[in-house]
Amino acid sequence: MSGKGKTRKHTDDSATQSHDEVGFYEAYASFARTLRTWFIAYGIGAPVLLFNQEQTWKHLGELGVRRSVCAIFLIGVAIQVVQAIVYKSAMWKLYIDLPNDPEDGWHRAAHWVSNCYWLEFGMDATTALAFGAATVWVMNVCC
Repeated sequence: MSGKGKTRKHTDDSATQSHDEVGFYEAYASFARTLRTWFIAYGIGAPVLLFNQEQTWKHLGELGVRRSVCAIFLIGVAIQVVQAIVYKSAMWKLYIDLPNDPEDGWHRAAHWVSNCYWLEFGMDATTALAFGAATVWVMNVCC
């Protein structure tokens, strides 16, 4: 939402936002929702799929990696849940403070989170790496 050294005041007033700015946000929001949904579905669905494949599940157990593989998938899901809670809370604080725009610690923290793309990217990248590692591990063991 901001460039280096620049911050943008959050507003609900679409009339003051350019057509491009609103369009970029809508595209970002759509991609973010899609990615989050995919992460959660994959992180829960892959262990369920493994559990339903008796031979694969048994083989992972014999090698002693079944618990680790499932844990990696669940860690990826947990990262996404924590990310959603953090960003939801920050956006709520900024939204609720709009009329007054106070400068208390919670408001500053929420504003900082809302401008930390690297934090969001880091959590998404960590999730993707965890899922990728678990998937490759299962493929190497079972294929």
